[in-house]
Amino acid sequence: MMPVMTRRLVTVTAVALALVAVPAGAGAAVFGSSLRRPANVNWGCELAPVLGLTGFVLAQTGQRTCTWRSAGYFNTFRQASTVPGNGVITRIRVRAGRNPAPLRLTILTSSSRLYGGGGTLQNSFTCCTARRFSRTFRPRANRITTVTVNMRVFRTVDRRNLVQTSDVVGLSAVGRGTLPLRVGSDVGGYSTGNAISAYYYPLTRVGEPRVEGGSITGVEVLLRWEFRPARRR
Repeated sequence: MMPVMTRRLVTVTAVALALVAVPAGAGAAVFGSSLRRPANVNWGCELAPVLGLTGFVLAQTGQRTCTWRSAGYFNTFRQASTVPGNGVITRIRVRAGRNPAPLRLTILTSSSRLYGGGGTLQNSFTCCTARRFSRTFRPRANRITTVTVNMRVFRTVDRRNLVQTSDVVGLSAVGRGTLPLRVGSDVGGYSTGNAISAYYYPLTRVGEPRVEGGSITGVEVLLRWEFRPARRR
């Protein structure tokens, strides 16, 4: 059975609903990894990172597919994978390492409870159920690969029932090869800015709720995505 990481880390995603974007073309914004540092793992979905008694270790999963998403950056409001509103994901960039696995952009759906007076209820973030996949692509080894997509995403607020539903952007590996991940020097740590990632083994299937995913700090998903907001009518 796949080991599951501490749930405390996943709840940090809730703060990412306060969004910080980088301008990217007319009306668009870019989110996710800066892609400044290269991928540095030589493993794929057959292994998963866990924190053992002696620190960071890799556990056998028995799987050939998996889904990874950013869960934020510790103690910051930097946006990672939750979409800021209704719109379209128009382009993604992935920084891969050696012998990269084939990937699919994965749109997941999450939900959060809201306070009656506004704001997100702490620790109420629940994720994820896959909603849609892109076509399969294989990134170039040791390069940044740009893929044009046209994936509609949504963020809705049910004020009557005090529930917010938001799409989440992730990547699913669908075969053998290495994952587009960067393992930093503070794995399992809580230093400000430390990347947090969540993962699911095997991959999240469309319409299948998955709340058992693991998470870990110090591992970054090297995915950057461009969002174009929907036009207001």
